[in-house]
Amino acid sequence: MISQNKRILNYFHGTGKTFTARYLEGRMNILRPSARVYDLRGQGYDVRSLRFVTPEGFSAVRYRIMQRKVA
Repeated sequence: MISQNKRILNYFHGTGKTFTARYLEGRMNILRPSARVYDLRGQGYDVRSLRFVTPEGFSAVRYRIMQRKVA
């Protein structure tokens, strides 16, 4: 079975695609998405975050995994 971190990397690493915690929970069935982002950062991946406001007025964060790892 492939790990949740590996599934995220396979789909988003270096592609320029962005994702939210809600997307990971709903579409990829990943529990505790913030923990997965924390793990990826701990592994040296450059995970960038951008805070935004949804059309409903809620604050959320959009993530992007950059192509290169942090040195």
